[in-house]
Amino acid sequence: MAERLIFNKARSGVLARTGGHYPAPLVAVEVVREGLKLPLRRALDVEAGAFSELVVSDTAKNLISIFFLKNTVEARAARIARGARPIDPETGRIGVLGAGFMGAGIAQVLSYKGVPVVLKDKDLPSLGRGLSFAAQEFRGLVKRRRMTEAESKLALGRIHGTVDYAALSRAGLVIEAVFEDVEVKHRVIREVEAVAPESLIFASNTSAIPIATLAAASRRPENVVGMHFFSPVAKMPLLEVIRHPRAAEEAVATVVEVGRTMGKTVIVVNDGPGFFTSRVLGAMLNEAAWMLAEGADIAQVDQAMTRWGWPVGPFALLDEVGLDVAKHAGEVVRQSLGDRIEAPAVLARMIDDRRLGRKSKRGFYLYEEDRKGRRPVDPEVYALLGWQARPFEDGEIVERSWLQMLNETARCMEEGIITDPADVDLGVIFGFGFPPFRGGLLREADRQGLSWVVDRLEGYAARYGRRLEPAELLRGMARQGASFHQS
Repeated sequence: MAERLIFNKARSGVLARTGGHYPAPLVAVEVVREGLKLPLRRALDVEAGAFSELVVSDTAKNLISIFFLKNTVEARAARIARGARPIDPETGRIGVLGAGFMGAGIAQVLSYKGVPVVLKDKDLPSLGRGLSFAAQEFRGLVKRRRMTEAESKLALGRIHGTVDYAALSRAGLVIEAVFEDVEVKHRVIREVEAVAPESLIFASNTSAIPIATLAAASRRPENVVGMHFFSPVAKMPLLEVIRHPRAAEEAVATVVEVGRTMGKTVIVVNDGPGFFTSRVLGAMLNEAAWMLAEGADIAQVDQAMTRWGWPVGPFALLDEVGLDVAKHAGEVVRQSLGDRIEAPAVLARMIDDRRLGRKSKRGFYLYEEDRKGRRPVDPEVYALLGWQARPFEDGEIVERSWLQMLNETARCMEEGIITDPADVDLGVIFGFGFPPFRGGLLREADRQGLSWVVDRLEGYAARYGRRLEPAELLRGMARQGASFHQS
């Protein structure tokens, strides 16, 4: 009786963490259960037999492929970084502009990796909140025994807080993480360049604004680069470096090397509105908003996506990111790409009602959990949106979401924003949690077959509009029977 309770508890715990998508942990529980009843030699045979079956499964092959993709991407980043300009801590710290959640996170990771940082914000209260956040992160590392108390104090001491640009007078690199507004970013570029060395490299953490647009305000546009981090900075492994047409190779190499120093897996993409990650993720979030406008249930959409393997659904993610941030990024992309990226009125109505997500404690979800720790959908959202329910199949929800991501990825590849399938698949997994056991967005497309992909998109386009029409790259590859990965 006790044995059954123990193993049932172990099995339910594994299912809660993996959603049943990873067979190995469940098999391990069963192997232990069976092995305890057998002599050692026979128990080892059971273990070997289970391993031999698991190692040739699709899940194992996909996870192994991610390992090799990561090695490929990181080796390329290392080659690029050979041209980096050394950032000498004795002569110039790295500057971080903006002590908000992102800026403070960037400063904290840099200091954790041994890099002295100047963290600047406009006023002392804002700066204090940023330093407090960094201190809290270090306390967490001490609690998890990732560093000692003395090491945490030393690391926090590497962050020099200031409200004065003069502290950046010897900075070799400044990373900007201020409000997502072109005029604000132009102003800080000019203000930094007024005090910094002529050789300054300026990196923007913008999530959507084209880097060439920001570089237009610089006296040295060749030294302006995009350095797109993901939130929370300490946990998310990806860094997307954006190179605009006039960017100097030394500037790109330097920010790649800094990203590697921070422990990030770095992909380098070309410039454009939304770059790669924001543009592709935005396509999925936009399609979710369209499904809500068409009558889909918020909880059903999110649950269908998490059952498929996502860590969170699109509406829970919008609440986390902030609806105002998501809407602004979408508008930047739409200004360049036009009606194809048309959005429903969902986000605008939510923002008009001051529903910005978790940060305002009002979004798609209620921020008071029920007795079982779940966060229910706020029923007032449906009335606000004039929502009329209509039945949706989970399969349609999932397909429209990931196929739109694939469609936008194909267009990014057509435009030369990103070209290497390894960068695509690692970017979607490490950047925003595409299900790893599926091997990546392009590997999932290969598994389904591009003829199937094109047929499904054409069917959805006939029902829901031209935004779902398949990209020419997908049509051409389908006609040729091609795939993104060769193995």
